[in-house]
Amino acid sequence: MRITVAGDIGSGKTTIARELANHAAAEMYSTGGIQRQLAAARGITTLDLNRLAETDPSIDDQIDSYLKNLPAGNLVVESRMAWRFVPGTKKIFLYVLKQAAAERILRANRQDESYSLLDDAVLQISERRKSEIKRFGKYYGVNIDDLRNYDRVIDTTYASPQAVVDRILKPDSLKERPGIWLNPRNLVATRGMRHVDQQRLLEIARRIAESGFLEDHPLDALYVDHTFFVADGHARFAAAVRLNLEYVPLRLLACEGEPYRAGLTARRFVEQAVNETMVRDWESAMGFRYPHPIWRIQPTGLQVPAKSLC
Repeated sequence: MRITVAGDIGSGKTTIARELANHAAAEMYSTGGIQRQLAAARGITTLDLNRLAETDPSIDDQIDSYLKNLPAGNLVVESRMAWRFVPGTKKIFLYVLKQAAAERILRANRQDESYSLLDDAVLQISERRKSEIKRFGKYYGVNIDDLRNYDRVIDTTYASPQAVVDRILKPDSLKERPGIWLNPRNLVATRGMRHVDQQRLLEIARRIAESGFLEDHPLDALYVDHTFFVADGHARFAAAVRLNLEYVPLRLLACEGEPYRAGLTARRFVEQAVNETMVRDWESAMGFRYPHPIWRIQPTGLQVPAKSLC
């Protein structure tokens, strides 16, 4: 078993990688630990180290050398770039809401992090993510936020480490890359609830409850500003939320500046389609409330060029 684990800050990469390694009695390697050691040796935070690495390539050279010289055989590697440097692996990306990641980091009280309040933690996580995307784009010509770099994207926001490990190891029939497994509570609709036939919704919920969510019929989704939006399959999305499913499969149609439909990019379509009133209508109909306004797109957030995949 050879698996590389990348993902969002605070998504549980090290924990999941360790559990995977224990399951297979494989060696576990982590470049996050190397980064923390390098930062500590310089007396700076990991965020400061990331910023320094934007102009000092020797930092990434040390990490790359470590990855390129890993042994053959079973292994699990937790690293931003192992998917590129370690051959013959199943490439996993762990996704988590920024707010949930911030809460985890605050609870962990890492000594090398300077977060004190939740809003500050969310901001610093966003800044670290931007710094890493900029750095790896500059040195390697890759976008580490491009989900199509990976075989599977797994949501860890609400799932236990064991549930995430089980989802990674369980074979599935998803055909397109990446195969995405997301908690439906982290999805946002792009059509009003009035467009969903309630009788059909009840029938879909009954079928899913009896037979499960069909893997060969994933929900179509857009990915904008670190949020997944339903492009098609709203009735099945609503049924999944009502049934409190842990995961639903997604097919990624477009993200950020990629063209989507009617001359609109994915980002522009979401900006036009989604509003707070519509979201509240969905919450009322499903008996559910988002803990954070994940549907609000930041107009000045990180912009991904139209020619790039995300």
